[in-house]
Parts: sequence; structure tokens; C-alpha cells
Amino acid sequence: MEPTRLPFLCFEDSYAEYRPLALDYWTGIVVNGRFKWAASVDEISERHGVRKKDVTGLVKLAASAANLDIRCSNCGYPQELSSRSSFTTRVYGNFLCPSCMEARNRALMERKEQEERQKSADQRNLIAELCQRNHTFRYDDIGYLNAVIVFSIMLASDEACEHGTFQQSDGLHLCASTALSAKLLSRLFNAGILGIQKTTPWQAIELGAGDSWSYYPHRVHWEFAQDLDDRSYSAIMALLGEIIDEREDDPEYGQAVAELWRMLAYDDALDHLTQEVDDYCLPDVRVGPKTEEAIWHALEHFSIPQVRREIANVVKNAAALSQHRDFVRRRALNTIPGNLISYVDRAVSEGWQVSPILHNWQNEEPVLLTVLFNRVLGTGLPGFKTLSNGVLKTSILADPNAEDR
Repeated sequence: MEPTRLPFLCFEDSYAEYRPLALDYWTGIVVNGRFKWAASVDEISERHGVRKKDVTGLVKLAASAANLDIRCSNCGYPQELSSRSSFTTRVYGNFLCPSCMEARNRALMERKEQEERQKSADQRNLIAELCQRNHTFRYDDIGYLNAVIVFSIMLASDEACEHGTFQQSDGLHLCASTALSAKLLSRLFNAGILGIQKTTPWQAIELGAGDSWSYYPHRVHWEFAQDLDDRSYSAIMALLGEIIDEREDDPEYGQAVAELWRMLAYDDALDHLTQEVDDYCLPDVRVGPKTEEAIWHALEHFSIPQVRREIANVVKNAAALSQHRDFVRRRALNTIPGNLISYVDRAVSEGWQVSPILHNWQNEEPVLLTVLFNRVLGTGLPGFKTLSNGVLKTSILADPNAEDR
């Protein structure tokens, strides 16, 4: 056994009666090269006739302890000890005393706040610059698909129709998912049809390296470009309606319809799959090539609401499978793509009548879906119930092989 080892102790005269207690508490010995405390807290409690839970508090009153072997890398002050564990715990890296640690954290916080202030100022300056750019568009030359998207936004937002502005675009319910609606808003922005309002919050913009920047489409306050022929926004909506009503007379009609239906159909199927999986508390959906292939296989033969039913059935079966003790939940989820393909194959080969899952046509289905079938195709709800990708290629596209997914 080697000599006793103590931290540096500074005693308080006001509590001199507890000095022996403090000495016993902080006394340690080195046995076979390893440090250990000379007496346990239980032994100290019994020796001095105090309750075990009061030992640490009385020691702190009697003496303050410091480890002279460990000093603050900034000011050189020794490490203050609050308990035995702080004395025996190894310190990694540069040690900082509480005062220096507080000062460093305060400096880091101030620097971060300064950086945030500068960042927000740069973002506001960028928004102001974007708002000052010439923002006009010739709506007579708008493409068919863009006309449908703009018309749908104006249909969903009175503010957009009257004043050409709108915000909180994720609440317009253009598509089943906000991911697709964000892509469509970006499409219009890149085409020069949408611009950024000066009221856009700076959090909508992200600055990148150099002059690069990006934005969150649903956080932006949008405004439509003014018409080069000085039409009002309500007149622009009327013009868009006329363009949409041309249908087959517009050379872009067939390809635009096919592209829009496929975007909306895949988005709806994936959104419905996610909702069904969430309802059964299964693990999050991981969309890989097999899941994508299964969804497109279903859409090739069945309409959007029929695919909803098929997805609901296979997810229900997967949820039941996940209840088996020898089947983990992730494995049950992984059966969905293969089962969906098999379900569709059997439904086609046996001629099943798959009943569609429908929402309220006027108020709950995505706006772009209702515009597509009510105005663009002119088939309404009956067409929505029956139009599949296979039917789309043979009945709407002039050349069935012109567009592949």
C-alpha cells in the first residue's frame, strides 16, 4: 500500500467541526498502482454519526477541493471538485474551468448570433434583388401543361385569381403530396411564370457557396408575372381556360395530358401507400426500384382509385403478417412490392372488378386531379375511376409508343 493521496483542500473556519469528515471523505490510497478511496461513504457516515445523504453536503461546507494536477488550459486555475466522481473521472482534451467554459460558450453563442444576423441580412438582400427583376410573361405563348398548373392554382386560390399572389402553397392541395406540388411550383418559377414577393420570409431562402442559392417552394410568397398584354389576373385565368379547352387542337395536348396524369398517378399511389403504412404503424416506407416498379405495374392496368384499393389490401395483409412472432415488421413491409405485383397479375388474369377508393370529388381530391378530369379530359369522375396508363396510351396519345415512363 502506498501513501495516502488527497486533493488540495481549502477549509472553511465556520464549519471547523466537519473538517475530520472532509478529510476522511477526500482521503484516498494507491493499491497496486490503482487509486481507491480509503473509506466508503457508508463507513464515513457511520464513523461520524451523520446520515449518508448528508455526507456530501457537509463536506462541501467544510472544505472546497481542487485537483492541482489538472488545470484550466486558458487561465491555469485548478479543477474544482464537487464530488469524488469528479476527482476520479478522466479528463479528455483541454480542460476548461467553469468560468472559462461559460465565457467560451457565450462567445460562441454571440458569434453564432452574428452569423445568423448576417445570413438573414444576405437572404433579405437576395429576396429584394429578386423582387426588383423585370417580371412579365406572354401568357398567349404558355405551354399546355403550364397552363393547366397555373389555372389550377388560380382555381384553388381567390387571391391568386384576383391579385396574382399567394402564399402557404402547401395548403392549396394541388397534389396528393407536397413534394410534387413543390416541384410544380419550381417548374413555373424556372419558366418565368412565378416570381418571389418582397414579403417572402428570409427562412425561405438558403444561401450556398459563391452566388448559388436555393429555396423552399412552400415557404415562398409567390406572385404571377404580369401579362405582357396587360391583362388582369382574372382575364389571364379566362385565357388559360380557353387554352385548356382547345384540347386536341393544341399540339402539346397529348403529351401534356400523359405527363400530368403520370405525375399525379404515381404521386397519389405513393402517398396512399405511405398513409396506409402509417395507419398500421409499420416502419417508414423505403422507396426503391421494386416499389416503383410495383406501383407502375399497378397503374398500367388500373386507375388511380383502383390502385388505392389494391395498395390498401396488400398493406393490410402485410400488417397481419407482421403480427406473427416469427416475422419482423420490416420484413413484413418488404413483402408489399412483390405482393402488389402478384395481386395486379391475378386481378388482370381473372378479370376482377376492383372497387375504387374515392374521396369527395369536389372538396377532398387534389385540385389538379379534378381539373385534369373535369376540364382537360372532360370525363369527370367516371373517367377518374377507369383511366389507367394502358388506356391513356391507346386512347389519348396519338402514338402509343411516343412516351414511356
